[in-house]
Amino acid sequence: MEKRFQYAKQLAKEAGKELLRFFRKNIKIEKKGIIDLVTEADKKAEGYLLGSLFKLYPEDSILVEESGIIDNNSKIKWIIDPLDGTTNFAQGFEMFCVSIGLEFEGEIIFGVVYLPVLDDLYYAFKNQGAYLNGERIFVSQKTDLIDCVIATGFPYSKITNSDNNLKEHNEIILKCRDLRRCGSASVDLVYTARGIWDCYWEKH
Repeated sequence: MEKRFQYAKQLAKEAGKELLRFFRKNIKIEKKGIIDLVTEADKKAEGYLLGSLFKLYPEDSILVEESGIIDNNSKIKWIIDPLDGTTNFAQGFEMFCVSIGLEFEGEIIFGVVYLPVLDDLYYAFKNQGAYLNGERIFVSQKTDLIDCVIATGFPYSKITNSDNNLKEHNEIILKCRDLRRCGSASVDLVYTARGIWDCYWEKH
């Protein structure tokens, strides 16, 4: 698994470079749903990641954002979002990332998240802590909700599904220091791991 872990870090950075080629450029944007977008950059980064993994680990299974699951009946499954924060990316907002995880026999072994604009590489291997660019990171030590800055988000079904996090959002914002909505779940998760956000929740 160590070789795959190191390779995942390399892949995330290379896919991030691919995304930057398209960032704030006039690119093709399509709709997967009413407000759910997919861009030319998503597809290019996904193609790069799939091609690279097929070449080195053709026996592994892969679950990827746009293509779905490629099931090779393997105990190893890669879980990939080539561009988490597509709406941010399409708007020219810097908060987007490449997210790569690996599952072995149903258990998550490692995760890698790369923020291309900031050149920040977050990663964690099971039971070995979490890191940013080689430095250990830690979660917040705050214990009182009123002192916390909390991150959240909303599902793509928020327009059609009444269970859309608005009720929870409106209740919690009155009980904490403030709320933040980054627009990328993976970014919110690594910011929570780093203690920038004191906690994070999102429905669905």
